[in-house]
Amino acid sequence: MPSRIPKKFRLSHAEPGDIRLGFILLPMGYMYNADIASAKSGDIIRFVDGEDYRVFNVLKLKIKSPVTKMLCLIRYGITLDGAMQRWRNNARMEGHGINVVSQDECLLVTYETDPV
Repeated sequence: MPSRIPKKFRLSHAEPGDIRLGFILLPMGYMYNADIASAKSGDIIRFVDGEDYRVFNVLKLKIKSPVTKMLCLIRYGITLDGAMQRWRNNARMEGHGINVVSQDECLLVTYETDPV
């Protein structure tokens, strides 16, 4: 059986500080980050900084979940409310309305910590 050709996804996300953690959170919304939501294990993500990493898994998380709040603090050192405000600001700068960012879900993207 032929192996699957990995898809490549460009993220509007700078490479996070401590890359060893191997995960990021991304906002969700109608047609907002819908492409990365479909990423499969082995696909490639490229951060704004230009580094490529192999995707391990992509999951939808409930925004109000204590796990989501904890992961946000671990990854970014800010509250989830702070991250949501940044996501809305970024959406506005990208030409979308702030309502494009879901109030209910976000994406947890886990990836291998060694660049491709």
